Amino acid sequence: MRGEHVDALLDELSNLPRVIGAPITVAWNAKEDLLDLLATARTGNRSAICCTGSTADAPTPTFPNCSA
Repeated sequence: MRGEHVDALLDELSNLPRVIGAPITVAWNAKEDLLDLLATARTGNRSAICCTGSTADAPTPTFPNCSA
């Protein structure tokens, strides 16, 4: 998705009641992270696989070989 479409999607989700919008946002972000991870895995660049941080809704995993 292009940036402006992502922004529009996130704006729409933030306008929903939190009980509805938050889980959808977390699931969408998880899907995007998984796609990024799969794309990285296809390149064989294992050193690039690193996720850190968390949100109020869900923690983000940290992979064992991550130096961050």
